[in-house]
Amino acid sequence: MKRRNTFAILKSLKRKAELEERATKLDELKNTKKVSMSDLKKIELKDTTIKKVAKPIDLKGNPFYCFGPKNPVRYFGARITHHEHFDTVVLMLIVISTVLLCMEQPLDDPDS
Repeated sequence: MKRRNTFAILKSLKRKAELEERATKLDELKNTKKVSMSDLKKIELKDTTIKKVAKPIDLKGNPFYCFGPKNPVRYFGARITHHEHFDTVVLMLIVISTVLLCMEQPLDDPDS
């Protein structure tokens, strides 16, 4: 587990350095005035859509007195719930469930 956190930290530091380098290049392009505004917007859009670097997950305590902080099952669950699209998926499942409940008709013949 410690090795994974070290690699994640190194990866995030590398990513930060790349982002700073891109920011300085973007500032240089803005100062030269040889680049059109549409090109600058495309570069800025590309910088904002860069995939986020995952933060290391810090787990504490023992839920149910059996899953310690280094348990792989607990770590897997934490990674799923900390994912950036987790909230969206849960909300979509709630909406789908609600629509299906609205379509159900309780007064239909139970033998049909």
